[in-house]
Amino acid sequence: MMFIDGKQRNSFSSLWAERGLETSRLLLRPPKLSDARQMFSYARDERVARYVLWDAHRHLGDSRKHLWDLIIGNFTGQTQQYSVIEKASGLMIGTAGFVRFDKDNQMGEIGYSLGYDYWGKGYAKELLSALLRHGFTRLSLERIEGLTDARNEASARVMLACGMREEGYLRGCMMLKGVRVDVRLFAKLRSDV
Repeated sequence: MMFIDGKQRNSFSSLWAERGLETSRLLLRPPKLSDARQMFSYARDERVARYVLWDAHRHLGDSRKHLWDLIIGNFTGQTQQYSVIEKASGLMIGTAGFVRFDKDNQMGEIGYSLGYDYWGKGYAKELLSALLRHGFTRLSLERIEGLTDARNEASARVMLACGMREEGYLRGCMMLKGVRVDVRLFAKLRSDV
């Protein structure tokens, strides 16, 4: 179940009927298996995979499986993730969305990744701003969190620039690619808006 317009609704009827989110330069739409080739073009880059939970994609099948997992997560209401499309080129340049919901506490956790060629262009801030707005207005969330590997300074800067506050530093909190890493916790409340 998802929160849409303040009401709990079935994830299938809410997400798949939704057209997605749009910013000045980006379109965030539900992922499709046909995105696999474009996803593979950026997801095979070790720099892109460095701080995310998935490994760099070695084969097109890795991208298909990743997309399938996103689609299933959306369908079941566990997540609400999007393919990030650059409007100017029509290319898929990443994924972004809500990777976890806590419906009892009206909380969502955001996550995002972008192809290396799109770093440093303000796209992460643009898509995160859209997700925060969507989470508070359409999903009626009260709290939105973001976690990042403590070494990922760029992601921390993006969350701070979008008005999220750093709330904690979790030592040895997560295993990432066989290494125990520290994690920084950021959050924004509806009352912060």
